[in-house]
Order: sequence, then structure tokens, then C-alpha cells
Amino acid sequence: MRQDESCTGICDTIGQKENEKMTIFSLKIFALICMVIDHIGAYIPDMPVQMRWIGRIAAPIYIFCLCEGIDHTSSEKKYLLRLYIGSLIMAVIQSAFTINANIFRTLLAIAVNLIMIKHIRSGEKQYLKYWLIYILWQIFTCVMFGWMYMRHQDILIRRLYPALCGSIAFCEGGIPFIIFGIIVYLTKNDKKKLALGVSLFCAVFALLSLTNLTTKLTEPIIAMADNPDRMNRIIQYGFFTIINSFRPGTTGKNPFMEQYQWMMIASLGFILMYNGQKGRSMKWFFYVFYVCHLLLLWYIGQNMSA
Repeated sequence: MRQDESCTGICDTIGQKENEKMTIFSLKIFALICMVIDHIGAYIPDMPVQMRWIGRIAAPIYIFCLCEGIDHTSSEKKYLLRLYIGSLIMAVIQSAFTINANIFRTLLAIAVNLIMIKHIRSGEKQYLKYWLIYILWQIFTCVMFGWMYMRHQDILIRRLYPALCGSIAFCEGGIPFIIFGIIVYLTKNDKKKLALGVSLFCAVFALLSLTNLTTKLTEPIIAMADNPDRMNRIIQYGFFTIINSFRPGTTGKNPFMEQYQWMMIASLGFILMYNGQKGRSMKWFFYVFYVCHLLLLWYIGQNMSA
């Protein structure tokens, strides 16, 4: 065999192995399957809890795909607009039905922060000002909606109004998922750093969700308050507004039956299989599918419970 033929054969083998890995499209399809399994477990009565375990893989993969999308999108404004419209549509649906999921709001919050970081890293210092304005807006809206919901537990305050304002208040996953998105974005081009960053995040997440650490840290604050009951309510609603993942009073429960979000570490193996290729697009398919499958599963679940 000639040398050039041998080199061609080696290159073809390498290319074939690379193609066997996962593109952004195949990662999204895999995450979609995990998400559907998760939501079947959430909305259909008497499903095994193991279906929810599988679902923990979905969100981190979608967040990773978002991080890649931010760096490769041709229009950041259109990207954000799609997520905002999706979050509004889901917020309206949430206000009408007993559906808890709205990943669009979480992805929108992550995307805004990543775009700010992207431009700041490229030397566009004016984005520091934009980022500060965004952070101040989030503080204001979280305090406002948290206070409003503590006084009047209206579904519109929790679902629709924050979505309209682009607020992270009562956002699915809360600030921890936004931090996760930032970690993934900053480390995604180095697989060792990515693996370390995701692993450390999941370890800290497990520590805070599987133990009573947040409860123990807030107990002295409650005890020193003039009105301990009121302070306890403020802390509970404060965590509920911005940190949905490990609120005092809800942590330290069974890691397999109730507090199983730590299982998102399983997504890392699939994320590391990313081959740097986009694959097929079909971006609108994922938006439409998300909304439709939730409505369908909710409808089926309601009829089976009747």
C-alpha cells in the first residue's frame, strides 16, 4: 500500500470516529428524550421515580447547547427574542394550567449573562455597564415579586409577571442554574476544565440540597430577629424567589426519592462526547415540541387522575 493511501485510510478512520460522537443536534435529541421521560414521570400518575432520575440529564445538556449557541449565533437579538417569546408562551400556559416547567425562562437568563460575558471578554467594556444594569434590575424585580407573592400568593405574580419583566424571580432552577451556565460557558473549550467545573458544581449542589446546611446557617438569623416567625417567612420566600434548588425546610431529604437533582452529574459524560459540530438545525422544532408535549402530558395526566 502506498503512503498516501495509508494516510487517507487513517484520516478516514479518525473522521469516522469523530462522526460517531455527538453533534449539538444529537445532544439536543438525546436531552429531549430524557426530558420526555422525566415529564411523563412528573405528570402521569403512578410513574416510577426512576423516570425523574433520567430527566436530570436533560437540562445540563440543553444549557451546554445554549453555551455553544451563544458563541455561534448570527443574531444575538433574535436568539434572545426566541427565548423570551417561548418563556412568555409557557408563562401564559402555566398561569392557566398546573404546569410547573418553563425552561425557557432559565435559558433566557443564562443567555443574557453569557452574552454580557462574551462581549466583555472581547474588550467591549460598555457591556460592564449593561451587565450592572441587568443585575440591578434583577435585584429590584426579585425583591418586588418576592414581597408581592409573600402577601398575595397569586399565580400571576409567580408565573406571568416575572416572565413579562425578564426577571429570574421564581425561575426554574434559580440562580444555581445560571451559575452552572456561566461555569459551562467559561470552561467548555477545555474538556478537563469543563469536567472539573461541572463536577465541583454538582458536588456543592449535592452538599446544599442533601444536607440541612442552609437551615442551620439561617437559624441564627431567625433566632436573633425581633419577630422570628416573620423572619423565617422572609427567608423561606427569599430562597423560593431566587434559589429554588435548596431552600431551608426542603433540604436534607431522601437523595433518591425527593432530592435527586444531584443526578445531573450524569449529563457530563454525554456533554464530553460533543464533537464540535452543529449537525442539523431544526431550532423551531425544539421550541414547539417543548410546549406541545407539556400540554399533552398534562392533559393525559389530568384525565387519568379524574
